[in-house]
Amino acid sequence: MDLRVDEVTRVAGHIGLQVIVGKENVKARIVHSEFRGFEPLLRNRLLEEAPLYASRICGICQVSHMLASIEAIEDGLDIEVPLEARKLRDVANLAGRVQSHLLHLFLLIAPSSLKTEENLSTIGHNGKMAIAQLVIEGRGIAQKIVQEICGRSIHPVTIVPGGFSKSINMEQISNVSKLAGKLSNIIDAIGEKVEPILVDELKERGVCLRTNYMYTLEGSIIVKDSEGTEIESFRKEEYEKHIGEREVEEGYGTYPYLKAIELPFRVGPLARLNANEAENGSGALWANRRHESVTYTHARIVESKLAACRMMELVSGLKKEIGASPAELVFREGEGFGAIEAPRGTLLHHYVFNKDGIITKANIVTPTAFNSPVIERDIEENITHMLGKDVDKIKERAVKVLRDYDPCIPCATHLVNVVID
Repeated sequence: MDLRVDEVTRVAGHIGLQVIVGKENVKARIVHSEFRGFEPLLRNRLLEEAPLYASRICGICQVSHMLASIEAIEDGLDIEVPLEARKLRDVANLAGRVQSHLLHLFLLIAPSSLKTEENLSTIGHNGKMAIAQLVIEGRGIAQKIVQEICGRSIHPVTIVPGGFSKSINMEQISNVSKLAGKLSNIIDAIGEKVEPILVDELKERGVCLRTNYMYTLEGSIIVKDSEGTEIESFRKEEYEKHIGEREVEEGYGTYPYLKAIELPFRVGPLARLNANEAENGSGALWANRRHESVTYTHARIVESKLAACRMMELVSGLKKEIGASPAELVFREGEGFGAIEAPRGTLLHHYVFNKDGIITKANIVTPTAFNSPVIERDIEENITHMLGKDVDKIKERAVKVLRDYDPCIPCATHLVNVVID
Protein backbone atom coordinates (compact mmCIF):
# COMPACT_ATOMS: atom_id res chain seq x y z
CA MET A 1 0.00 0.00 0.00
CA ASP A 2 1.35 3.38 -1.04
CA LEU A 3 0.47 6.27 1.29
CA ARG A 4 1.38 9.85 0.56
CA VAL A 5 1.49 13.02 2.63
CA ASP A 6 1.79 16.08 0.43
CA GLU A 7 4.24 18.01 2.55
CA VAL A 8 6.33 17.99 5.69
CA THR A 9 5.70 21.25 7.47
CA ARG A 10 7.69 23.06 10.16
CA VAL A 11 11.18 22.43 8.85
CA ALA A 12 13.64 25.09 7.70
CA GLY A 13 13.24 25.01 3.95
CA HIS A 14 11.79 22.09 2.04
CA ILE A 15 12.69 18.42 2.27
CA GLY A 16 11.50 15.11 0.90
CA LEU A 17 11.23 12.00 3.05
CA GLN A 18 10.41 8.50 1.83
CA VAL A 19 9.82 5.58 4.16
CA ILE A 20 9.24 2.01 2.97
CA VAL A 21 8.01 -0.39 5.64
CA GLY A 22 8.57 -3.97 4.50
CA LYS A 23 7.88 -7.29 6.16
CA GLU A 24 11.43 -7.63 7.47
CA ASN A 25 12.98 -4.16 7.41
CA VAL A 26 12.40 -0.44 7.23
CA LYS A 27 14.10 1.86 4.73
CA ALA A 28 14.06 5.65 5.12
CA ARG A 29 15.44 8.09 2.60
CA ILE A 30 15.75 11.87 2.67
CA VAL A 31 15.39 13.61 -0.69
CA HIS A 32 17.09 16.96 -1.33
CA SER A 33 15.00 17.82 -4.33
CA GLU A 34 16.20 21.20 -5.58
CA PHE A 35 19.64 22.44 -6.59
CA ARG A 36 20.90 25.64 -4.93
CA GLY A 37 24.44 25.84 -6.22
CA PHE A 38 26.34 28.06 -3.79
CA GLU A 39 29.58 26.18 -4.39
CA PRO A 40 29.62 26.80 -8.17
CA LEU A 41 28.33 30.31 -7.46
CA LEU A 42 31.51 31.00 -5.46
CA ARG A 43 33.81 29.73 -8.20
CA ASN A 44 35.46 32.48 -10.24
CA ARG A 45 34.55 35.04 -7.56
CA LEU A 46 37.02 37.17 -5.64
CA LEU A 47 37.89 35.85 -2.19
CA GLU A 48 36.61 39.01 -0.49
CA GLU A 49 33.17 38.44 -2.04
CA ALA A 50 32.79 34.92 -0.63
CA PRO A 51 31.53 35.87 2.88
CA LEU A 52 28.77 38.06 1.43
CA TYR A 53 27.50 35.16 -0.67
CA ALA A 54 28.06 32.61 2.10
CA SER A 55 25.97 34.54 4.64
CA ARG A 56 23.03 34.23 2.26
CA ILE A 57 23.13 30.44 2.16
CA CYS A 58 20.84 30.56 5.20
CA GLY A 59 18.90 33.36 6.84
CA ILE A 60 19.03 31.53 10.18
CA CYS A 61 22.69 30.44 10.29
CA GLN A 62 24.00 33.53 8.53
CA VAL A 63 26.54 34.43 11.23
CA SER A 64 28.06 30.95 11.20
CA HIS A 65 28.30 30.80 7.41
CA MET A 66 29.95 34.21 7.27
CA LEU A 67 32.41 33.30 10.03
CA ALA A 68 33.30 29.97 8.40
CA SER A 69 33.85 31.74 5.09
CA ILE A 70 36.00 34.47 6.64
CA GLU A 71 37.97 31.91 8.64
CA ALA A 72 38.76 30.08 5.39
CA ILE A 73 40.10 33.32 3.89
CA GLU A 74 42.12 34.15 7.00
CA ASP A 75 43.50 30.61 7.09
CA GLY A 76 44.50 30.70 3.43
CA LEU A 77 46.15 34.13 3.60
CA ASP A 78 47.70 33.77 7.10
CA ILE A 79 45.72 36.68 8.52
CA GLU A 80 45.87 37.14 12.29
CA VAL A 81 42.78 38.31 14.19
CA PRO A 82 43.12 40.26 17.48
CA LEU A 83 42.00 38.30 20.54
CA GLU A 84 39.32 40.85 21.48
CA ALA A 85 37.84 40.67 17.98
CA ARG A 86 37.78 36.87 18.16
CA LYS A 87 35.89 37.06 21.46
CA LEU A 88 33.29 39.39 20.00
CA ARG A 89 32.89 37.13 16.96
CA ASP A 90 32.27 34.24 19.36
CA VAL A 91 29.56 36.28 21.07
CA ALA A 92 27.86 36.95 17.73
CA ASN A 93 27.98 33.25 16.81
CA LEU A 94 26.55 32.25 20.21
CA ALA A 95 23.74 34.77 19.84
CA GLY A 96 23.03 33.34 16.40
CA ARG A 97 22.90 29.89 17.95
CA VAL A 98 20.35 30.98 20.57
CA GLN A 99 18.02 32.69 18.11
CA SER A 100 18.09 29.58 15.91
CA HIS A 101 17.37 27.24 18.84
CA LEU A 102 14.45 29.38 20.02
CA LEU A 103 13.04 29.64 16.51
CA HIS A 104 13.06 25.86 16.26
CA LEU A 105 11.44 25.47 19.67
CA PHE A 106 8.47 27.70 18.93
CA LEU A 107 7.80 27.54 15.19
CA LEU A 108 8.97 24.08 14.24
CA ILE A 109 8.37 21.60 17.05
CA ALA A 110 5.98 23.40 19.42
CA PRO A 111 2.68 22.45 17.76
CA SER A 112 3.45 18.73 17.99
CA SER A 113 5.54 18.63 21.17
CA LEU A 114 4.28 21.40 23.49
CA LYS A 115 0.79 20.05 22.95
CA THR A 116 -1.63 22.28 24.87
CA GLU A 117 -3.18 25.56 23.82
CA GLU A 118 -2.03 27.12 27.08
CA ASN A 119 1.58 26.25 26.30
CA LEU A 120 1.33 27.77 22.83
CA SER A 121 -0.65 30.82 23.87
CA THR A 122 0.86 34.30 23.72
CA ILE A 123 -1.22 35.23 26.77
CA GLY A 124 0.22 34.65 30.22
CA HIS A 125 -1.58 32.70 32.96
CA ASN A 126 -1.53 33.48 36.69
CA GLY A 127 0.60 36.54 36.07
CA LYS A 128 3.36 34.51 34.38
CA MET A 129 4.51 34.84 30.78
CA ALA A 130 3.51 32.01 28.46
CA ILE A 131 6.11 29.99 26.57
CA ALA A 132 5.36 31.80 23.32
CA GLN A 133 5.91 35.20 24.90
CA LEU A 134 9.20 34.10 26.42
CA VAL A 135 10.48 32.56 23.19
CA ILE A 136 9.56 35.57 21.07
CA GLU A 137 11.19 37.98 23.51
CA GLY A 138 14.28 35.80 23.93
CA ARG A 139 14.83 35.41 20.21
CA GLY A 140 14.37 39.14 19.73
CA ILE A 141 17.09 39.82 22.31
CA ALA A 142 19.48 37.35 20.65
CA GLN A 143 18.91 39.09 17.32
CA LYS A 144 19.62 42.47 18.93
CA ILE A 145 22.97 41.13 20.14
CA VAL A 146 23.80 40.01 16.59
CA GLN A 147 22.79 43.43 15.30
CA GLU A 148 24.95 45.30 17.83
CA ILE A 149 28.04 43.36 16.75
CA CYS A 150 27.37 42.59 13.10
CA GLY A 151 25.63 45.76 11.94
CA ARG A 152 22.33 44.04 11.29
CA SER A 153 20.56 40.95 12.53
CA ILE A 154 20.38 39.16 9.16
CA HIS A 155 23.36 38.86 6.80
CA PRO A 156 26.18 40.52 8.80
CA VAL A 157 28.12 43.41 7.31
CA THR A 158 30.77 44.34 9.90
CA ILE A 159 32.72 41.06 10.17
CA VAL A 160 35.59 41.07 7.69
CA PRO A 161 38.93 39.28 7.29
CA GLY A 162 41.16 40.53 10.08
CA GLY A 163 38.40 41.46 12.51
CA PHE A 164 35.71 44.10 12.02
CA SER A 165 35.16 46.79 9.42
CA LYS A 166 34.16 49.35 12.07
CA SER A 167 34.78 49.94 15.75
CA ILE A 168 32.53 48.42 18.39
CA ASN A 169 32.40 50.99 21.19
CA MET A 170 32.01 50.42 24.92
CA GLU A 171 28.38 51.51 24.86
CA GLN A 172 27.61 48.73 22.39
CA ILE A 173 29.64 46.23 24.40
CA SER A 174 27.82 47.23 27.58
CA ASN A 175 24.50 46.86 25.80
CA VAL A 176 25.45 43.35 24.66
CA SER A 177 26.29 42.43 28.26
CA LYS A 178 22.92 43.68 29.53
CA LEU A 179 21.05 41.89 26.74
CA ALA A 180 22.89 38.63 27.44
CA GLY A 181 21.98 38.86 31.15
CA LYS A 182 18.33 39.41 30.30
CA LEU A 183 18.47 36.56 27.80
CA SER A 184 19.85 34.22 30.46
CA ASN A 185 16.87 34.92 32.73
CA ILE A 186 14.39 34.35 29.91
CA ILE A 187 15.96 31.03 28.96
CA ASP A 188 15.77 29.91 32.59
CA ALA A 189 12.03 30.63 32.51
CA ILE A 190 11.62 28.81 29.19
CA GLY A 191 13.46 25.76 30.54
CA GLU A 192 11.30 25.70 33.67
CA LYS A 193 8.17 25.50 31.51
CA VAL A 194 9.36 23.29 28.66
CA GLU A 195 11.55 20.66 30.27
CA PRO A 196 8.69 18.84 32.11
CA ILE A 197 6.84 18.60 28.79
CA LEU A 198 9.92 17.15 27.13
CA VAL A 199 10.20 14.50 29.86
CA ASP A 200 6.72 13.27 28.90
CA GLU A 201 7.65 13.34 25.21
CA LEU A 202 10.74 11.26 25.95
CA LYS A 203 8.66 8.64 27.77
CA GLU A 204 6.30 8.49 24.80
CA ARG A 205 8.88 8.01 22.04
CA GLY A 206 12.32 7.65 23.59
CA VAL A 207 13.93 5.23 21.13
CA CYS A 208 17.66 5.17 21.91
CA LEU A 209 20.12 5.19 19.02
CA ARG A 210 23.74 5.13 20.17
CA THR A 211 26.06 6.85 17.70
CA ASN A 212 29.37 8.61 17.53
CA TYR A 213 29.42 12.39 17.99
CA MET A 214 31.46 14.97 16.09
CA TYR A 215 32.30 18.60 16.80
CA THR A 216 35.00 21.13 15.96
CA LEU A 217 37.15 23.00 18.46
CA GLU A 218 39.95 25.48 17.72
CA GLY A 219 40.59 24.18 14.23
CA SER A 220 40.39 20.48 15.07
CA ILE A 221 37.56 18.08 14.26
CA ILE A 222 36.98 15.59 17.06
CA VAL A 223 34.93 12.39 17.07
CA LYS A 224 33.89 10.63 20.27
CA ASP A 225 31.88 7.49 20.85
CA SER A 226 28.63 7.25 22.78
CA GLU A 227 30.53 7.01 26.08
CA GLY A 228 32.54 10.17 25.43
CA THR A 229 35.82 8.46 24.52
CA GLU A 230 37.77 10.17 21.73
CA ILE A 231 38.19 7.85 18.76
CA GLU A 232 39.45 10.24 16.08
CA SER A 233 40.83 13.77 15.87
CA PHE A 234 42.27 15.68 12.92
CA ARG A 235 42.94 19.24 11.82
CA LYS A 236 40.38 21.01 9.63
CA GLU A 237 42.83 21.14 6.70
CA GLU A 238 42.96 17.32 6.79
CA TYR A 239 39.21 16.82 6.55
CA GLU A 240 39.30 15.34 3.03
CA LYS A 241 41.58 12.54 4.27
CA HIS A 242 39.09 11.59 6.96
CA ILE A 243 35.67 12.64 5.61
CA GLY A 244 34.27 11.36 2.34
CA GLU A 245 31.11 12.51 0.55
CA ARG A 246 28.95 10.22 -1.53
CA GLU A 247 26.07 11.13 -3.78
CA VAL A 248 22.58 10.19 -2.69
CA GLU A 249 20.32 7.92 -4.73
CA GLU A 250 17.93 10.74 -5.54
CA GLY A 251 18.16 14.53 -5.31
CA TYR A 252 21.08 16.92 -4.95
CA GLY A 253 22.32 16.20 -1.43
CA THR A 254 25.54 14.47 -0.42
CA TYR A 255 26.12 12.15 2.51
CA PRO A 256 29.39 12.80 4.34
CA TYR A 257 30.89 9.84 6.16
CA LEU A 258 33.97 9.08 8.24
CA LYS A 259 36.30 6.91 6.20
CA ALA A 260 37.78 5.06 9.17
CA ILE A 261 34.64 4.55 11.26
CA GLU A 262 31.57 2.61 10.18
CA LEU A 263 29.11 3.75 12.82
CA PRO A 264 27.01 6.81 11.96
CA PHE A 265 27.66 10.05 13.79
CA ARG A 266 25.67 13.07 14.86
CA VAL A 267 26.52 16.75 14.95
CA GLY A 268 24.75 19.67 16.61
CA PRO A 269 23.60 20.46 20.15
CA LEU A 270 23.16 16.83 21.22
CA ALA A 271 26.61 15.97 19.88
CA ARG A 272 28.25 18.98 21.50
CA LEU A 273 26.79 18.22 24.92
CA ASN A 274 27.34 14.46 24.78
CA ALA A 275 30.90 14.66 23.43
CA ASN A 276 32.19 17.89 24.89
CA GLU A 277 30.80 17.93 28.41
CA ALA A 278 34.08 18.71 30.17
CA GLU A 279 34.90 21.60 27.85
CA ASN A 280 31.52 23.32 27.57
CA GLY A 281 30.87 23.55 31.31
CA SER A 282 27.41 21.96 31.09
CA GLY A 283 27.83 20.22 34.47
CA ALA A 284 24.49 19.61 36.16
CA LEU A 285 22.61 21.08 33.19
CA TRP A 286 23.56 17.99 31.16
CA ALA A 287 24.59 15.46 33.75
CA ASN A 288 23.98 12.30 31.71
CA ARG A 289 24.55 11.55 28.04
CA ARG A 290 21.33 10.91 26.12
CA HIS A 291 21.02 9.26 22.72
CA GLU A 292 17.33 9.69 21.83
CA SER A 293 16.59 12.14 19.02
CA VAL A 294 13.82 13.73 21.08
CA THR A 295 16.49 14.98 23.52
CA TYR A 296 17.83 17.33 20.83
CA THR A 297 15.19 19.82 21.98
CA HIS A 298 16.32 19.63 25.59
CA ALA A 299 19.90 20.03 24.36
CA ARG A 300 18.94 23.25 22.57
CA ILE A 301 17.55 24.73 25.78
CA VAL A 302 20.67 23.74 27.72
CA GLU A 303 22.92 25.14 24.99
CA SER A 304 20.97 28.40 24.96
CA LYS A 305 21.52 28.78 28.71
CA LEU A 306 25.22 27.99 28.36
CA ALA A 307 25.51 30.38 25.42
CA ALA A 308 23.94 33.28 27.36
CA CYS A 309 26.34 32.70 30.27
CA ARG A 310 29.32 32.39 27.93
CA MET A 311 28.38 35.64 26.18
CA MET A 312 28.38 37.49 29.49
CA GLU A 313 31.74 35.94 30.38
CA LEU A 314 33.32 36.92 27.06
CA VAL A 315 31.97 40.47 27.13
CA SER A 316 33.07 41.00 30.74
CA GLY A 317 36.67 40.59 29.60
CA LEU A 318 36.39 43.43 27.08
CA LYS A 319 37.56 46.62 28.81
CA LYS A 320 37.95 48.93 25.86
CA GLU A 321 36.58 49.67 22.41
CA ILE A 322 37.21 47.00 19.77
CA GLY A 323 38.87 48.96 16.98
CA ALA A 324 38.33 48.39 13.29
CA SER A 325 40.93 45.94 11.99
CA PRO A 326 40.20 45.02 8.38
CA ALA A 327 43.17 43.20 6.86
CA GLU A 328 44.77 44.12 3.56
CA LEU A 329 44.36 41.03 1.41
CA VAL A 330 47.65 40.05 -0.21
CA PHE A 331 46.77 37.30 -2.64
CA ARG A 332 48.75 34.22 -3.51
CA GLU A 333 47.91 30.80 -4.84
CA GLY A 334 46.69 28.52 -2.07
CA GLU A 335 43.70 27.23 -0.12
CA GLY A 336 41.98 27.92 3.17
CA PHE A 337 39.73 26.09 5.60
CA GLY A 338 37.04 27.30 7.97
CA ALA A 339 35.44 25.11 10.66
CA ILE A 340 32.69 26.56 12.84
CA GLU A 341 30.08 25.15 15.20
CA ALA A 342 26.85 26.45 13.63
CA PRO A 343 23.51 26.08 15.46
CA ARG A 344 22.88 22.68 13.86
CA GLY A 345 26.46 21.43 14.12
CA THR A 346 29.85 21.35 12.42
CA LEU A 347 30.13 23.57 9.34
CA LEU A 348 33.08 23.43 6.93
CA HIS A 349 34.10 25.92 4.24
CA HIS A 350 37.03 25.08 1.96
CA TYR A 351 38.27 27.41 -0.79
CA VAL A 352 41.06 26.94 -3.33
CA PHE A 353 42.21 30.16 -5.02
CA ASN A 354 44.77 31.41 -7.53
CA LYS A 355 47.43 34.13 -7.29
CA ASP A 356 44.85 36.80 -8.11
CA GLY A 357 42.55 35.80 -5.27
CA ILE A 358 40.01 34.14 -7.58
CA ILE A 359 38.25 31.09 -6.09
CA THR A 360 38.80 28.05 -8.32
CA LYS A 361 37.16 25.48 -6.01
CA ALA A 362 34.70 25.76 -3.16
CA ASN A 363 33.39 22.99 -0.93
CA ILE A 364 30.86 23.59 1.83
CA VAL A 365 29.77 20.76 4.12
CA THR A 366 26.77 21.70 6.25
CA PRO A 367 25.53 20.23 9.54
CA THR A 368 22.36 18.91 7.91
CA ALA A 369 24.48 17.03 5.37
CA PHE A 370 26.47 15.47 8.21
CA ASN A 371 23.26 14.50 10.02
CA SER A 372 21.29 13.20 7.01
CA PRO A 373 22.53 9.57 7.14
CA VAL A 374 21.86 9.27 10.87
CA ILE A 375 18.42 10.88 10.49
CA GLU A 376 17.53 8.06 8.12
CA ARG A 377 18.94 5.49 10.53
CA ASP A 378 17.03 7.05 13.44
CA ILE A 379 13.74 7.02 11.53
CA GLU A 380 14.30 3.37 10.63
CA GLU A 381 15.04 2.49 14.27
CA ASN A 382 11.95 4.32 15.52
CA ILE A 383 9.61 2.77 13.01
CA THR A 384 11.04 -0.71 13.63
CA HIS A 385 9.72 -0.32 17.18
CA MET A 386 6.26 0.56 15.78
CA LEU A 387 5.66 -2.25 13.28
CA GLY A 388 2.04 -3.29 13.32
CA LYS A 389 0.79 0.07 14.59
CA ASP A 390 -1.49 2.48 12.79
CA VAL A 391 -0.02 3.86 9.56
CA ASP A 392 -0.82 7.44 10.54
CA LYS A 393 1.14 6.96 13.77
CA ILE A 394 4.10 5.64 11.76
CA LYS A 395 4.03 8.69 9.49
CA GLU A 396 3.75 11.01 12.48
CA ARG A 397 6.75 9.41 14.17
CA ALA A 398 8.91 9.59 11.02
CA VAL A 399 8.23 13.32 10.67
CA LYS A 400 8.80 13.98 14.39
CA VAL A 401 12.22 12.31 14.27
CA LEU A 402 13.11 14.36 11.21
CA ARG A 403 12.13 17.58 12.99
CA ASP A 404 14.14 16.61 16.09
CA TYR A 405 17.33 17.24 14.11
CA ASP A 406 16.11 20.65 12.91
CA PRO A 407 17.26 20.07 9.31
CA CYS A 408 17.96 23.28 7.39
CA ILE A 409 17.38 22.70 3.68
CA PRO A 410 16.34 25.91 1.93
CA CYS A 411 14.89 25.43 -1.54
CA ALA A 412 13.85 21.77 -1.72
CA THR A 413 10.50 19.97 -1.84
CA HIS A 414 8.03 18.98 0.88
CA LEU A 415 7.20 15.31 0.41
CA VAL A 416 6.65 12.24 2.58
CA ASN A 417 6.03 8.82 1.10
CA VAL A 418 5.23 5.87 3.34
CA VAL A 419 4.91 2.58 1.46
CA ILE A 420 3.61 -0.50 3.31
CA ASP A 421 4.42 -3.82 1.59
